[in-house]
Amino acid sequence: MPKAITTNRVIEQAYDCVVEEDGWDELLASYARLVGADSGLMYLVPRLDIAGRTIASVNYDLSSSGLKKYLAYYEARSPTHPIYRKLPEADVRPVGAFAFSPDFRETEFYQDWARPQGYADMLGSHLVHTPQLHAWLCLRRAEDRGAYTRPEILAARHVAPHLSRAIKLRARFEQEMSAVGCLRETLEALSFGVLILNADAKVIMANRTADSIVRAGDGLRCNHGRLACARTQETSVLHHAIRNLASAGTVMDLYVSRSDGRRPLTVHIMPIASLTAWRGFAPPAAFAAAFVIDPLNCTATVDGFAAAYGLTASESRVLREIISCEGLVQAARKLRIAVPTAKTHLQHIFSKTGTSSQVELVQLLMKSSLQTKRPVE
Repeated sequence: MPKAITTNRVIEQAYDCVVEEDGWDELLASYARLVGADSGLMYLVPRLDIAGRTIASVNYDLSSSGLKKYLAYYEARSPTHPIYRKLPEADVRPVGAFAFSPDFRETEFYQDWARPQGYADMLGSHLVHTPQLHAWLCLRRAEDRGAYTRPEILAARHVAPHLSRAIKLRARFEQEMSAVGCLRETLEALSFGVLILNADAKVIMANRTADSIVRAGDGLRCNHGRLACARTQETSVLHHAIRNLASAGTVMDLYVSRSDGRRPLTVHIMPIASLTAWRGFAPPAAFAAAFVIDPLNCTATVDGFAAAYGLTASESRVLREIISCEGLVQAARKLRIAVPTAKTHLQHIFSKTGTSSQVELVQLLMKSSLQTKRPVE
């Protein structure tokens, strides 16, 4: 003997389904038991998805000869369609006595659709009816059980607004999760490192590039989960910068030395609160985002930079070697060109980028490697 179900229990199940995707069928089964229905369906149609999808069903034919046939043919021929078409959200209505009347029984809809399936009365409602989303509910009752009673109808109406809200919350949750997934994939594809830190500089998450940099331990490393630099003094500066982000409210740039004397890492640090698109992505403890740029790993950056400033292939090669080597002479030697030729290319680069020195050029390239829009106030 099934245990009695209450309206409060069904409402609890509805909100559980916001985060538990597999609970909708059980929820609809409980709702059907509560109101005395024998079969039912909750169907969702996003406005950009003509086909739609079933949220939940109980004892409902979902084969191609079932639901699809109904939507394609019988829905428009249902004499109940005018009753439900313009109802407000969560306004549950029964077909009631009309389902047993001669006018209803003589229709093609009843003879070819409802009667073969053995049902008569139905509770129906638009659970969600917005420009973005449409969700429909129907709870059907077997012919021999007669019409829904008033207490059953009232119970259905009591629960319906909560189902409506749960579906909207679930849709929002799925949208947020999709955005998070896209952002995570984007972060993993970046050529620079991204670290999400808490207020104590502990690493909450990192993309692959950042993880490789930290694991290498050349410049940046983790000390008991806390981001640190190879040099103690630079670690103090880093931690102080993170602690003071809230008051500063802007991007802070740090340069982190390497143990072997190679070009330092550039670290851009900014508060999570200033990154509007990240608020739903970052964990609750997230306080700051650190973007780590390795000048020795800048192929993709140089390519984009070169295209933006109209550099030739030869000028791009010189720029790449200047960034990754020890200046112009070493770049010319590695490219096997004369130093005067390399100088000519460099002068052309200066002219096209509006810079006048190698230091200024490298700074421009590093700044161009990460563009951050300020949030609209």
